[in-house]
Amino acid sequence: MTYAIKMPKLSDTMTEGTVVTWEKNIGDHVTRGTVVATVETDKAIMDVEVFREGYLSGPLTPVDSMVPVGEVIAWLVAEASQVQSGTATTKTASKKPAPAAAQATVKPTPAAATSPKAAPSTTGTAIKMPKLSDTMTEGTLVTWEKAVGDKIERGTVVATVETDKAIMDLEVFREGYLSGPLVSLDSGQSATPGTRRRAWPPLWR
Repeated sequence: MTYAIKMPKLSDTMTEGTVVTWEKNIGDHVTRGTVVATVETDKAIMDVEVFREGYLSGPLTPVDSMVPVGEVIAWLVAEASQVQSGTATTKTASKKPAPAAAQATVKPTPAAATSPKAAPSTTGTAIKMPKLSDTMTEGTLVTWEKAVGDKIERGTVVATVETDKAIMDLEVFREGYLSGPLVSLDSGQSATPGTRRRAWPPLWR
């Protein structure tokens, strides 16, 4: 019996998610409760569990693909002989476009220039204003906890933002180097969740 692993609805406001990692490989045997992937929602990075036993089968949705809630991202099959390889087509997953910053020329600060790895490449991940509560419609940047050129690990707090309820940490969920241009603390601007206006800088790999 074949079972579809779909993009779950992990919050009331979630309409789509982005595949961040695959925690299991095609052909791996998984049991009930196994985390097979992580996805980025409008609020956080969360685990995708399966609730049946079987073998993970393709086609898999590629990492960094944005998928609507309810769309298939992978399959479970009963027998190892039924496993298929390959990746999903654009019909079930659309690759996110490169952020606008990737087309811009960014001059690293001296701190970033001291390390060859800190120089921005042609691709990056934009840090967006997160939706940190159901009632949050915009946020204001309070502090930068990291500087341009700093090495960032998964789960690092790079900034704090003020919501309609509290001042909260802004974490990143990928490894890389923080790159500018950074929005200044005194710019007096706020941004709606999901936009890059207030928490803009790409995290270059």
